[in-house]
Amino acid sequence: MSNDDLTSKVLEATGWSPLRKALHASRGGPAVRIVEFDGSGGRLRGVPLALRTLTSDESVRIRAQAVTFLRDRCGFSEDYLIGTTDGTSITEFEVKVRTLALALVEPAPPHRQLAKDADDLREMFEVDEVSGLFEFFIDFVQERSPITSAQSPEEVGALCDALGKGMLPFARLNVCDSASLRSIARELATRLRALTSSRSSDTQPSSDTATDTSEPSE
Repeated sequence: MSNDDLTSKVLEATGWSPLRKALHASRGGPAVRIVEFDGSGGRLRGVPLALRTLTSDESVRIRAQAVTFLRDRCGFSEDYLIGTTDGTSITEFEVKVRTLALALVEPAPPHRQLAKDADDLREMFEVDEVSGLFEFFIDFVQERSPITSAQSPEEVGALCDALGKGMLPFARLNVCDSASLRSIARELATRLRALTSSRSSDTQPSSDTATDTSEPSE
């Protein structure tokens, strides 16, 4: 009996649900993507870097730790960090730092973290480099997301066309993010308005073809 068969038997014996079994089978470690990032002035060109995905628990703790750090060690009030534009920018940057401290790993297994902690990462990278690497991380997460996102007008139009032609099931709308749903609604409303206007002008008689009911002059 193979190890997979033995694991399956154990899971059945413990009464695990199909969902639990599927989640267990998918736990081969976090997804990792190797990235090419030159850094400021090309100083990181050729340096092997990789990013891993984070769990929902890690994401929640990152934001909480960011606010605690900025409040307790940097002296900012929570009202400033959360309630002002400048404070929000500071908080979001600290979130980026702490995200990368966990997500930035060595490309080769076992994918060890490159930074010991957020303080270590701040010493390693410049401000622009942190922002650039974070964009790589966001792209990686969005590409793997089960949420359908249509951002540009072209993407929204293509999604509407695919739904209308039956190339995509309507169930796809159930996994669209709220911004995409609003964009789809606007696109469909614009198309309906244009179609209605076109039909209205087609049915109106033109002045050239209107019937002259006046009596002919003698």
